[in-house]
Amino acid sequence: MLTNKELLFIFSCLAVGLMFLLLSSPLIINTDVILMLFGFVLLFFSQLVELHIGGLRFTLRAFSALYLLLFLSPESVGLLSIISLLFSTRKIKSILLRTSFEFLQFSVGIFLYRHSPNDYLNIFFFALGYFAANAILSQIFVKFLARDSISKYMLAFSLIFILGIYSSAILTVPYMFSEIKLGNLLFVTVLYAGFLAQLYYTVTAEIWHQELKLEKDQVGREIANLMKLPEVILESKKEDVDKVLSDMLALAANITGYEYALLNIFDYKANTVLRITSHGISDEAFKNLKEKKPSLKETLLLMQQRFDVGGVYFIPKGSVDLDEVYTYKPSDYTKIDSENAWDPDDLFLVPINQGGRMIGYISFDKPKNMFRPTKREIEMSKFFAWQIGEVLSESKYTSLFSTNYRREQSLSKFMDELSKNIETGTSFVLAYLDIDQFKAINFKHGFEYGDEIIRELKSTISSEIKNLGIFSQIGDEFLILIWSKSKSDGILVSEKVISEIKQKFENISISAGIVKYPTDASNLEEVLDKAQTALITAKKSGGGRVISI
Repeated sequence: MLTNKELLFIFSCLAVGLMFLLLSSPLIINTDVILMLFGFVLLFFSQLVELHIGGLRFTLRAFSALYLLLFLSPESVGLLSIISLLFSTRKIKSILLRTSFEFLQFSVGIFLYRHSPNDYLNIFFFALGYFAANAILSQIFVKFLARDSISKYMLAFSLIFILGIYSSAILTVPYMFSEIKLGNLLFVTVLYAGFLAQLYYTVTAEIWHQELKLEKDQVGREIANLMKLPEVILESKKEDVDKVLSDMLALAANITGYEYALLNIFDYKANTVLRITSHGISDEAFKNLKEKKPSLKETLLLMQQRFDVGGVYFIPKGSVDLDEVYTYKPSDYTKIDSENAWDPDDLFLVPINQGGRMIGYISFDKPKNMFRPTKREIEMSKFFAWQIGEVLSESKYTSLFSTNYRREQSLSKFMDELSKNIETGTSFVLAYLDIDQFKAINFKHGFEYGDEIIRELKSTISSEIKNLGIFSQIGDEFLILIWSKSKSDGILVSEKVISEIKQKFENISISAGIVKYPTDASNLEEVLDKAQTALITAKKSGGGRVISI
């Protein structure tokens, strides 16, 4: 969703660009289909080639646009460039920002192109307008939208401007000849292509050098922080546990490269989440977070299997509805335009487990490189979550999460929990599982074999639902309540349970019916009725499958 500043930026670019276009009349659009198609293909593929200069990302599209001015009018090239941008990303926000940016750059370039003193300087004047507009707009974007310092990008702005002007100078070579011939154009094309190839490989080599330097710095930072870990662990026996946890959280944030981190543990008795310590968050903001304790059940809803990435949970912007009362969002964000860029509304949650049970989690925010977590950062975060879990297991907080949490419940308590969720309007998914032809299996293989299947099924269900819900047994049937807003979680859990049992008992199949409240049903009777209907449908379809209403 666009912010007010972004909307103002887009409309300003369009308005100013339109004014420059009106002052550039008459506007000329080429009608040569072959040339227009060639121009579009060149612009489309050139925007896939990226140049990372001074911390900013550029593409070769602008340089290709300059080359096309040898064959097409600047208005035609501008139109093709904007059309090619529509295929550059699926994000509407990025498309609007990029096209408005490009529209104004081309408008200024066309204006100077039309007002150049002679044909020899047309491309030069266009480049002067285009790249000057690029530098000015980039500074405005960085300052007011990305909210970052302009000074650290000035070298990049200046370098791109100089490269643009130099490129235009190369493309004025054809005008030095008394007449334009194919051989002359081929000569300029080869010369220009050589320049772009040299530019690309020079920049790429510099990127490799920078990446090696960053890797070296990162390894150095990790070693320096890991060296502090034994000291922190030793002090855990002597010092206040809160200080130890604070120091450990700071180490975790520094090594993984995040500016903010928050340690949360579960109070299973009060059914709430407690904030224990933080890193990078102001005292006042942390105090507010501690006072507003989110519900344990609502928090566990975030940790859905579809967000599981190697044992941690990455929740992209817009995937779930968050209550802003319980969240903290840093205000000093620098948002970069990249498919893998971190968004201020992304969530990175690392569970803390003890004895096969989640007792809390660490939330990280604002990566220093502004990209979403890498595999390396995920593994490091899991390591520190384990270390913090070890400290918590022998701390004063143990009583909060050591209460006996039973995933398996009696049928009456299970129904009570269903009723409570419906009364409070809490979303959930109900899975109804049944072993296919269980009576025949008992008669054929014996009751001990049947009991073994039941025991294994109970163990598998308990393992798969983790802290996401509870279950109850009715003979060879199982009801599973999953505290999730996504029906896919119920389907995934059921499919995993069926797959696990199938691997251990090849001749056994299990059917499952899935229903979601309140999407599929509005009361308890309807929830149970529709879950049973889905289960019967699964059995009539041949069994061994999952059917959702």
